[in-house]
Amino acid sequence: MALVSPPRMPPGRRLVHTFGAHLAFLLNAASGETVRAGDETIDVVPIDVGALLERLLRTLSGGDDDEARELGRYPRYLVASPLYRGGVTPLEAAHVYFERVLDRPLALARSNHFHHGHRLLLALCRRGVDPHWRRAELRRLALATPPISGQTAPSGLMEVADRLTELLKEEKDTRAPAARTHYGAPCLLVDGIAVEIPERLSLWKAIRAGPRPLRLLTEPQFGPFQSQVVDAIVEANAPYGRCVALGLCPTEWDDVSSNLRKAISAFLSRVHALARQTGATPDQVELWHTVWNQRPVPRFKTLEEFRSSSIGRALAHGGPVDLEPPIYDPREAEDADDQAEMPVADQPISPEEIDELEREGVIEAYDRYFLRALAMRQPLEKIAKSQQTRRRFGDHAIPAAYIAELSARVRRRRE
Repeated sequence: MALVSPPRMPPGRRLVHTFGAHLAFLLNAASGETVRAGDETIDVVPIDVGALLERLLRTLSGGDDDEARELGRYPRYLVASPLYRGGVTPLEAAHVYFERVLDRPLALARSNHFHHGHRLLLALCRRGVDPHWRRAELRRLALATPPISGQTAPSGLMEVADRLTELLKEEKDTRAPAARTHYGAPCLLVDGIAVEIPERLSLWKAIRAGPRPLRLLTEPQFGPFQSQVVDAIVEANAPYGRCVALGLCPTEWDDVSSNLRKAISAFLSRVHALARQTGATPDQVELWHTVWNQRPVPRFKTLEEFRSSSIGRALAHGGPVDLEPPIYDPREAEDADDQAEMPVADQPISPEEIDELEREGVIEAYDRYFLRALAMRQPLEKIAKSQQTRRRFGDHAIPAAYIAELSARVRRRRE
């Protein structure tokens, strides 16, 4: 199958992160609107899902944001419209990217109880105008459909519950993950009122289901929220991004399993790394044989079988392009983070400096807990298992982007 040769691509992760940050800013765009909540006047962000969808499609197709339009970064490198055949327009390719990334139903990974779609919904709910929203949690409950009636619901909860109910009706994959079998259905819990949420939930549907309007975040509050959105986009982009990094059209190779794409990307990454070490070109067969003997691609008995397969021929014609091991693989990054005692600054941080950061408004309560735990040389795995982490992120997992964003805040203050 002939494929259009892809363009040279910049580091993929950077552009994925940029798009994630762009989405976070759109979800916190100041409008000048305010609402009254008790004795408090609150700046809010009105959420018009139709207008938001239109804005995202313009960005992805290169019709929005001056720099993206000038360089064609999003349609060319993130959406990878040059890989599409048959005269597909950038806008049509943007629609495909939206469906396969932003609206891709996410599923649980490993032993987690919740995924990024659930966590994004929680982050948005905690920005509801009613103060009760700030105590929202994710829980798995034994009740298949926890009751709402008979209790006083926070403002906006009934509307959110209605939207989640509609999403449950649309849910096509009825397979029950182990977490549901052992711990019950995933639920949004607000002051004792529980609402069931879909097991498989896309980032877009999480946005659609969330409360409206949203509380406008201050600068210190926005950093952690942006980190969550970026991590969620990286996760949702993974299957699509791996195809693009291999130089394969995502719509033509979507039937290739994620594990096989991952194995091929790891193999070709080693080919390119060895080529750089030896000064050879990556297309030399001898190079492929050397790497194959160390790390063959599963499902293929020999290198010749792999190279003569349909995907092998496509790779030889169209890719790979600027591979960076691991490619679009947030799970591998999480594994590495779990094993490391990762500092958040170039120099060790002291309890006194942590106190100063809090007094100056650079960090909040969870940041303080996290920094103090690191200062005491607690491993990230232990910090992730804490109740503070579960309350902050809705699960026992610390997003890698949160650590990067907190590092940046500490460094900026030191400068």
